[in-house]
Amino acid sequence: MKKFLNLLIFKKEMGLGPSPFIVARDVLSVFWFRLLTIGVLSALVVLAQTVAAGTLMYTMAHSLSLPKFITNIFSEIENTSVMWLPIIAFVFAALSAYLMYLHSLIAVSVMVDYEKKCAERLIKILQSDSKLYKTLTDNQIVTLISKDCRFGGRIAYEFSTMVMPLGVALGGFPVLFYINHYATISLLIVMTLAFSGQAIVWRMAKKVSQDMESDAAFDRIAKADLLKELKSISGSYQEITAKVPDPIFMNTYRRRLTMPHMGNFLGGLLYALATAVIMFWFLVFPQKDQVHGGLMFYIFVAIFVLSRLRIAPKVFTNFHVFFNYFGRAFYIIRHGKLPESLKAKSSNEVDATPLDEDY
Repeated sequence: MKKFLNLLIFKKEMGLGPSPFIVARDVLSVFWFRLLTIGVLSALVVLAQTVAAGTLMYTMAHSLSLPKFITNIFSEIENTSVMWLPIIAFVFAALSAYLMYLHSLIAVSVMVDYEKKCAERLIKILQSDSKLYKTLTDNQIVTLISKDCRFGGRIAYEFSTMVMPLGVALGGFPVLFYINHYATISLLIVMTLAFSGQAIVWRMAKKVSQDMESDAAFDRIAKADLLKELKSISGSYQEITAKVPDPIFMNTYRRRLTMPHMGNFLGGLLYALATAVIMFWFLVFPQKDQVHGGLMFYIFVAIFVLSRLRIAPKVFTNFHVFFNYFGRAFYIIRHGKLPESLKAKSSNEVDATPLDEDY
């Protein structure tokens, strides 16, 4: 088991740089408290939504039999005015929204601070190793510090976003398990099997990112030829515009921008499958002691939890796409030497990939 974990987390670096799991470990070691806070806030979001939902159903009909832990919360309300119920629901729903806002603020701070930290590490290494500094061109240094470290910040952001559905699951699934443990166990099994297929998308995302690097060379050649033709005033407008941007590069770039949305699509399919499992369970295996209020409450909490979990495939896909670029800078930070991808570049090569990519 120990050897398997070492292979998974600390596997030998190849190609552009280290394993994504090593980058994740680095982010976790630096910002573990913020990431833990995000997880706790996400769990509290589910609990606040649970209380708000229970209040809403209690208001709709007092005759609805809700789960015992919900009725215990509102047992003291019997002797007070029901007009307080909308206020209670609003307070907890607003609290949930504020907690999600805090989660976003923390995730952004992790992204910005990790990008800055990576740039500081690179600069320190380049200053202390004159031989390494002279090996790199000015364009390569600028690319490493600006673009690659920016992708490092995006990886940190995606990792922070990844913690959110985990926190939601930790807060939501115990509630679902309390209401109907058989349906919840079935739901977890189906989601685990469905999510295992995400590995195919990860491999596709990695290949597209690698193709992006190699095909960028065609775009650079096309732009160099464009400058020559403009200076010599040779070639027609149609001939010139047909070459720039390079069709091969643009096709790969289009595929790359599509990959995170494919992850989002798979998340939607996972959400649809999970909701179908819930409906199937309550229709085919009705519980004698399962009352309508409990069923409604279970469905509400399940939909809220699943709507947050559906972003997980997109987050994982983004993580792998961004890693293919940040791996170059992180390799230097980790080993103090150039990866093979930078050694192979010529001194006059300019990186053609954009610096401000948003998905």
